[in-house]
Amino acid sequence: GRRRAHAAAGQALERRRVGRTAEHAAELAEHYRLAGPAHARAAWSFARRAAELAVERSAPDEAARLYAAAVDAVQADDSASPEERESVRSGLGRAPCRAARPIDAWAHLAAAGESALGRGDPVSAARILLAITEQPVWTWRTHPLVDDRAIETWQAVLAALPKHEPLLRAQVQVALAVELVHDDVSKVLEGTGPG
Repeated sequence: GRRRAHAAAGQALERRRVGRTAEHAAELAEHYRLAGPAHARAAWSFARRAAELAVERSAPDEAARLYAAAVDAVQADDSASPEERESVRSGLGRAPCRAARPIDAWAHLAAAGESALGRGDPVSAARILLAITEQPVWTWRTHPLVDDRAIETWQAVLAALPKHEPLLRAQVQVALAVELVHDDVSKVLEGTGPG
């Protein structure tokens, strides 16, 4: 009933807008989302495209909403590759970075980066995680919040990165150093560290 109607509406809109679907991507994503799991690939693909357009229009909150919809839909798509899932999840992480809320981004970037590392692609993992540093690197953690898992993730990526990626290795080393500085500051504040 209702799912078939949304699928038909999405397909009709696509046919009418051949070559111009980007401007209707959010509407298409919503129809395909409501059409159910059989249309999950179309739902997340259009949601991701709409989110990319929102980024281009400097609408980070809209981009975050659309990327969140894409993440939900990609989880329902059994045919989605790990790289596709990582792409959507890292997009959701990049949106708050652009809105100057990088602390909201880390969980999504870490999940995507850990996935890439787990499938043996430390270069992609590093690039995903380094999105957190697109704003000035020293400001992304606004208070000394220690995240042992983040430290372990950065260390694992650094250990796995090939030597022929010196720039990526240096960027990861800086990001790891920031995490370790916060760890040291926290220990000093707790009275358990040097000082």
